Amino acid sequence: MKFVLLYEDKKNRAAVEKQFKDAGHEVITCEGTNDFFQAVEKGGFDRIIIDVKSWFRGLAVYRYFGIAKKIADVPILFINSPDGFTVLDNIRPKNPGDLYVLKEEGRENLVARVA
Repeated sequence: MKFVLLYEDKKNRAAVEKQFKDAGHEVITCEGTNDFFQAVEKGGFDRIIIDVKSWFRGLAVYRYFGIAKKIADVPILFINSPDGFTVLDNIRPKNPGDLYVLKEEGRENLVARVA
């Protein structure tokens, strides 16, 4: 599978990227909003992995450019989600493949979540 990973924190981004690459997946890493915007525009990926804190930082830009609509059919794995997180409900229809990993659950076994 090919993933787009949006995670602003360098150390955590590298750890998540390694986890998926070690499992044989291709990962397009995005350090921030601009990288994510470009990756979405380019397309060709199967799933998106988003750190919720990183998503919130770029939310205004994503709304303005209609990014949420462009990724409506792509399942998203939200990591570090607060309990009850459903921020996309009002700007993107919920995808049946969307998954939410609570912050306290950590990053372990993320690959197993999407397999």
